[in-house]
Amino acid sequence: MSFLPEGYQEPVESNYMSFEEGENTFRVLGKATVGWEYWKEVEIEGKTVNRPVRVKEHENIPLADVVTNKFGNLNLSYFWAFPVYNFDALKIQILTIKQKTVRRPMNKTINNPKWGDPKDYNFVVSRDKDESGKTNYTVGVEPKEKLDESIIEKFNGMKIDMKIWMDCGDPFTQEAKDELPREVQDDVDSSEVADSIPF
Repeated sequence: MSFLPEGYQEPVESNYMSFEEGENTFRVLGKATVGWEYWKEVEIEGKTVNRPVRVKEHENIPLADVVTNKFGNLNLSYFWAFPVYNFDALKIQILTIKQKTVRRPMNKTINNPKWGDPKDYNFVVSRDKDESGKTNYTVGVEPKEKLDESIIEKFNGMKIDMKIWMDCGDPFTQEAKDELPREVQDDVDSSEVADSIPF
């Protein structure tokens, strides 16, 4: 008899998915928010710290404020961010993709009429290192398959707010939105959907 149950896995507490070594399988649950993220030095309680700032347009970035990374390059990156169901963590999370080598094949699949809407199938992103230590990503898809209805219901009930995420707040909290009248909440949701691309 083993100490822990068969197939035991440590629970994942993070609300954010990142690509681990090996295969990472996920299902897109909602539309993507796209934009630029940069890091800026800010003063908090007498200490200088780096904080992320996200904008939709590159022109809105004050390059003089952008922190440089350890190689002397601007700490600036283009991203897609969207809610997913992470099959490895068995959890609904937000995935941010900054790697072109992941975005391009995903976009090609989504634009292929044989595949289409990414909410209909799973993406599998494999992350590994070559002999030189460079990280490589390969993107695959699994055959179209209905997602378990309970996952969709849970996602709809969470009302993840990607506008709050863009403002570097917690998109999993509903406090601000719950204070709004129902009609205003509906307007917020519909305008978000209209503005969200590319999915």
